[in-house]
Amino acid sequence: MEDRSKEASAPKIVVDFAAQKTEAGWQSVLDSFWLRFTPHWFTWIGWATLLGGLGYLWRVTRLTSVLIATVLSGVFILMYFYSFFFRFDFRNIPVVGRHRKASILVSLILCGALSTGTYLLFNGIGKAFSAHERFVAEQDSVQKCGCSREQDESVQVRHE
Repeated sequence: MEDRSKEASAPKIVVDFAAQKTEAGWQSVLDSFWLRFTPHWFTWIGWATLLGGLGYLWRVTRLTSVLIATVLSGVFILMYFYSFFFRFDFRNIPVVGRHRKASILVSLILCGALSTGTYLLFNGIGKAFSAHERFVAEQDSVQKCGCSREQDESVQVRHE
């Protein structure tokens, strides 16, 4: 039987705010960061687009299976972001300094904020599908009416 215990926990990524590096050293750190992070970013953009597409499918079909897939996918991506960002270990945070317990607490708060913020950012991409859907519906309504948008809105008000 294979030992998969190493797969279960990803290694910590130390972010040390007090690190002393040369300009070339910092450039190397930044190069490494962008080379490692950029593929994640575009993978996440694809996931967010897929979540938006699932949300659109649910609004169109109202199928329970699509709703379940949409909700589960949203939960999975949120948990993934928490797992991803909680690997970061922020050290020597400027305001906190070298106080280990305070540093751990602030590190956890930063990781939670990064995770939640990233989820909300990518959740907004899904909402763009809704905005586009409303725009297309408005355009279809205006074309059917053969009038301007303002005239169409007044016609809709009279019908209500």
